[in-house]
Amino acid sequence: VLASGSEQLDDPGRSDDDIYMLCTGGTTGMPKGVMWPHKAIVMAALGGGGDGFARRRRQRPAQLAEFVPHGPPLTYFAAAPMMHGAAMWASLISLLAGHTVVVNDQPRFDPEHLWDIVVRDGVNILSIVGDAMALPLIRALERHPGRWDLSRLITFGNGGAVFSQQLQDRLKAVLPNIRISNSMGSSESGVIGGNDRGSHSGGFMAIEPRPDLAVIDDQHRIVTAPGAEGTLARTGYTPVGYYGDPVKSAETFAKIDGRVWVITGDRVRIDEQGQYIVLGRGSICINTGGEKVFPEEVEEAARRCAAVEDVLVVGVPDERWGQKVVAVVTVAPGHRFDRAEFDAACRGALAGYKLPRDVVVCDEIRRSPAGKADYAWAKRVATEGAT
Repeated sequence: VLASGSEQLDDPGRSDDDIYMLCTGGTTGMPKGVMWPHKAIVMAALGGGGDGFARRRRQRPAQLAEFVPHGPPLTYFAAAPMMHGAAMWASLISLLAGHTVVVNDQPRFDPEHLWDIVVRDGVNILSIVGDAMALPLIRALERHPGRWDLSRLITFGNGGAVFSQQLQDRLKAVLPNIRISNSMGSSESGVIGGNDRGSHSGGFMAIEPRPDLAVIDDQHRIVTAPGAEGTLARTGYTPVGYYGDPVKSAETFAKIDGRVWVITGDRVRIDEQGQYIVLGRGSICINTGGEKVFPEEVEEAARRCAAVEDVLVVGVPDERWGQKVVAVVTVAPGHRFDRAEFDAACRGALAGYKLPRDVVVCDEIRRSPAGKADYAWAKRVATEGAT
């Protein structure tokens, strides 16, 4: 093969508008192919070869040659499979920054083996996708204290799903010097970023306002007043639509005031400082007695109960309330599920109308290989099992 090769690449002509297609996981509906022009994906999801590293964005691929050889000597490792956008994008960001990128050499998620890789390859940055990956990794550290020399690990990053505060606290207990980084993004919006919510009441992340972000109300109007609530949207470098689905494309990639805005589906509230407080996914929001309940907030509260291994929260039809809040849980090894203890843990963090009215205990919570929750499955289980 080498002998028959050429020093010149025999590739077809390339364009900034060539399409990179990322398939979504279909958390609440059918999976879809998101069509990103090459330049748009580099700028919106891959940092432009510079953003996020205190360097200016690159406008031409050739400029990367000046940057990559001088990147910081860091090693990055994504625990999620490359089929997940969060893992693929973060790995490409690191490559474009001149980092070393390592990958899992096994086709399964084995937490002890992942920690072995971190030690073997001197990983500085480890990234996960939410609690489904964080929990087994943290439990391995708790069960085997001192087994792994993690002195070179600097950052434990998360994106693509919620990393609950309860698990973050457990991670800090075993790795007190670790830096935890939470970032927000989606297949349609690219990487948005974000900060911990701090002292904010409700929600799980705070986002600083900037020109490419806005809050869109239900009438597709941009709102800016403190206290206003709507859906987070992004403009600028965006996808051109969903592959083969013009109807869904028109819903998600909407033209407002002459610009295309990606309607992310994430509900946010504008606080008194103008920050966007992320409340949860609008598509899985529960309306019970006229009040909105975001499953992510209830799930985080439920995880305060020591007996809860994993949990998904959904709304099921209810004659009186329209929908009622139901938790589908698995029980942690060595524990017995006690409803009174569960209710007490939730009540300490939630308003009364947000408390699960029913709890269904099952053997396993269904998630994708990348850790994404299957809320459609959870709703079926909750509907059949709730009493």
